[in-house]
Amino acid sequence: MVILLIKLVVFDLDNVIIDGEGIDEIGKLVNIEDQIAAITEQAMQGDIDFETSIKKRVGLLKGASTEDIKTLANEMPLMKGAEEAISSLKENGFDVAIISGSFDIIADTIKEKLNVDNVFTNSLVEENGILTGEVTGPLVSGSKLDVLSEFIDKAGYSLDECVAVGDGSNDISMIESAKYGIAFNAKPALKENADIIVETRDLTDVLNVIINLNSENTEGDADVDKEVAVETEVVETTDVVVENHSC
Repeated sequence: MVILLIKLVVFDLDNVIIDGEGIDEIGKLVNIEDQIAAITEQAMQGDIDFETSIKKRVGLLKGASTEDIKTLANEMPLMKGAEEAISSLKENGFDVAIISGSFDIIADTIKEKLNVDNVFTNSLVEENGILTGEVTGPLVSGSKLDVLSEFIDKAGYSLDECVAVGDGSNDISMIESAKYGIAFNAKPALKENADIIVETRDLTDVLNVIINLNSENTEGDADVDKEVAVETEVVETTDVVVENHSC
């Protein structure tokens, strides 16, 4: 019997599970995609804090139709390899969660498509099917680590049993705190804080990294150091950099 030392894998949603940025796509519905995208990029690079950015962006969405957003959510493309990665992780005994500053109106559709049990997001406030320009939820002012810590306490996991996968600066708190943090096709601010960098847009490469990490851990604890790159493996067209964190 294989003992899983890594038991939980947590993913960001936008540009990780789905191939795109949900709020940018909503912006297209009300013809303000350029304004939304500019603020999104600032937030992802760490130039402005997430709470400020999310409130600014959602304020611009006032008047959008929730029915149009639900239609959009059904049409949002999944990241290449998302279905295989999630199903294979679950088949191999891993628990899977999504923690995202995006919105339940999009995430709920993805949750059903991929059969993900645990999803934590914000909510767009609406009245009579029209957005008010307000947002609520645990990830408006709270960090992803706050949400992750509360979840693992209830689920009986520890951070040492967790892998976190993200792409932007608002993922740093959970990437730094998990046993292994994976920067997936990520911004420089996140790469600097990650244990593993996957330069790809294919989640099967992330799947392979996680399966290999667990294999290494069953044979002996694999230490990783943020300072020194010790292995670069080319997987098809993808660079996967595992950085050694040992002292």
